Amino acid sequence: MKYLLLLSVLVAFSCNSRTDSSTPSGDSTQNAPSEQILGAYFDLKNALVESDSNSAQKAGETLASVISNQEEELPELAAQAQKIKETVKIKEQRIAFEKLSNEVVVYCKSKPGKEKAYVQYCPMAFDFKGASWVSDSKEIKNPYFGDKMLKCGKVTEEL
Repeated sequence: MKYLLLLSVLVAFSCNSRTDSSTPSGDSTQNAPSEQILGAYFDLKNALVESDSNSAQKAGETLASVISNQEEELPELAAQAQKIKETVKIKEQRIAFEKLSNEVVVYCKSKPGKEKAYVQYCPMAFDFKGASWVSDSKEIKNPYFGDKMLKCGKVTEEL
């Protein structure tokens, strides 16, 4: 009976694993560099949407690793991913994420991928200074406020 339970748990976990092409842990030879970076970036964005600092820290670590494996040097992207990796404070992660997002927009414009991405903007972020981020969907899910203001923002550009 124990073996049957263990087997069913293993099957359930293997069936629920992500297999989409945006997963940064997938075969890196199949994804263009911009898609690898965006996949890791979207995981980070989603962790911040959930206000999950531990997941954001892990996603920052993954993103830093993906960036370091690129042929070209991306120092500002790497620096901001490293900051997110090194802190568990959600507020500090979101500050670094804003700078990272600005660099991701520039990077995406210079290295367009196959998939569409959307620049989104929240005018209320950082005491009404405003901040942008990149999303793989037109639906607004604000990483700067999480569930406090999940839908605050608008699409400003399509990449």
